[in-house]
Amino acid sequence: RTLTPQPDDAHRFLYWSGDIDGLAIDEEGVVTLPADGKVRTLVCHFVAKDSTAAAREWTGDGGTADWSDAANWGPAGAPGDDDALTIPAGSAVTLGAATSNLNALVIAGTVTVTNWEACIRAAEVRIAKGGVLTCTGAFKKEAMGRVWIQCEDLTVEAGGKIDVDFCGYLSHEKSTVSTTLYNGYGPGMGRQYGMGAAHGGLGGFAVHSVGNQAILKCLPDFSDVLYDDPAAPVEPGSSGRSSYWSRGGNGGGAVRIEATGHVAVMGSVLASGG
Repeated sequence: RTLTPQPDDAHRFLYWSGDIDGLAIDEEGVVTLPADGKVRTLVCHFVAKDSTAAAREWTGDGGTADWSDAANWGPAGAPGDDDALTIPAGSAVTLGAATSNLNALVIAGTVTVTNWEACIRAAEVRIAKGGVLTCTGAFKKEAMGRVWIQCEDLTVEAGGKIDVDFCGYLSHEKSTVSTTLYNGYGPGMGRQYGMGAAHGGLGGFAVHSVGNQAILKCLPDFSDVLYDDPAAPVEPGSSGRSSYWSRGGNGGGAVRIEATGHVAVMGSVLASGG
């Protein structure tokens, strides 16, 4: 059994979306359906015949991991407006700038965002089983990364994930001298021995390390360690303090999702620090 796209005279086939995993689709968009009795939902997408949009798949033939390298895509060409992109399993891609306004992006490999302003913009974003969307980290003050998605619909399938665990502010290396302590990095950095980083609220605190005094007595003015909005955080997490005995934990990374349609998460969205 097959499904064949049937555009009218003013349009042409671009791509299929929906339950397409494991299906054979040829260059003309003809789908071969296996006789497995599985119920599938498929959506066929068309564009105007004179549109420059293309359905591209990552090949890595350019020899780099750079998203913007035209030689890394098949058919060859840097991704442009209305393109439908697929990053297959086993691929590793780095994104350092905002994408074009895509029709669709399917991630089955790994995409690492290396710039705070590198926004993924697509009508449909799907992170398939085994797919990972992450960012560079952890960092001190520069080279901030985050995951920022502007879309209509976002789907994180079971086994797929957005993962920015420990991709916030970097913790300092352990001290080599027992009497020397190092603050963490970030506006909520740990700044006393045994103090975890703060964010929208105060972080953890080893009270015994400061003479069993309450936190308010240990920090005459702790207001400057609180930052961001606890109800709608947008900043990455700060790191804890390091000592001779242990290194503080890195902060969690930042994820920003702006979706005008639906967000369905069957997989994971991870942004822990520690």
